[in-house]
Amino acid sequence: MSRTIRSFAAAGTVGALAILLSGCISLPPIDLTDATPISTPTPEDEGQGGITDEEFEALVAEVVNEIDEAVAVTDAFWAANWSEYFTGDYVAPNVVGLYDGTDPNETVTCNGEVPEAGNAFYCGLDDSLVWDAGLMLDAYTEGDAIIWFIVAHEWGHAIQARLDPSILWAADELEADCFSAAALYGADADGLMDWDPGDSAEIANGITALSDETAWTSVEDHGDPFDRIDAFNDGRQGGVNACLVQE
Repeated sequence: MSRTIRSFAAAGTVGALAILLSGCISLPPIDLTDATPISTPTPEDEGQGGITDEEFEALVAEVVNEIDEAVAVTDAFWAANWSEYFTGDYVAPNVVGLYDGTDPNETVTCNGEVPEAGNAFYCGLDDSLVWDAGLMLDAYTEGDAIIWFIVAHEWGHAIQARLDPSILWAADELEADCFSAAALYGADADGLMDWDPGDSAEIANGITALSDETAWTSVEDHGDPFDRIDAFNDGRQGGVNACLVQE
């Protein structure tokens, strides 16, 4: 599904990633071509329902481009709208970006621990965002909008860390889902990008399809698909204020 991004250009490369976006946001080099998706066929599976090296390389390029654009748009929304809802200055989180949870030599850590495969998270210790390459490749097979949802959701956790706890939901994962919708639909309303009608269905279907299959979609801590879709709809319909505790 195509999406028109306005006001800036997002770039992606295959294999080693090295891009610099606005503010302190940066993605360091990482070799995504060796990442192991959770279910997406890899070139090694060719002849058994897999894909060729060229097809896999093209898939990687598409996923990287979606991540780049989602990061840029989500940051642009919060930068442009922060003062409408909150006091103080908006400070973007540090986007560490992709890691390979299947690599025993992975150097991305939070509190000294390497994140597990199939996860995406906000690390409050260094105000950073990361997402597993396998998770993102798998998510893309459910629809490109899922990539945007994951990025905006983790950004939502960074937003939570900047706010007074008294205005935050007790269910922080569901609130991050709400913030993700507020940012994505808000960006669409601001003319930062065009959010297609089918994108919402992709997110709903993706949440259901991936539910409890990855660390990022564990029902135990994220809520079941119905909970997540409801929270997403709160942000879609009510914007940022719908994601906050109201007096």
